Amino acid sequence: MIKSNSYPVMEINLKHLGENAGNIVKKCSELGIGITGVVKGTDSYKNSYKKINEFL
Repeated sequence: MIKSNSYPVMEINLKHLGENAGNIVKKCSELGIGITGVVKGTDSYKNSYKKINEFL
């Protein structure tokens, strides 16, 4: 079987994802805002959920 890369591929940088999640949680916390994490579009990639969940 030949693997074709003719379809869109989403690449996730877990380091950047974690930094972004941490910044959002920090800013919201400073304002007294609670957040809930929703992983959409990456739900088949459990490492993205785990990275975001570190900050919740």
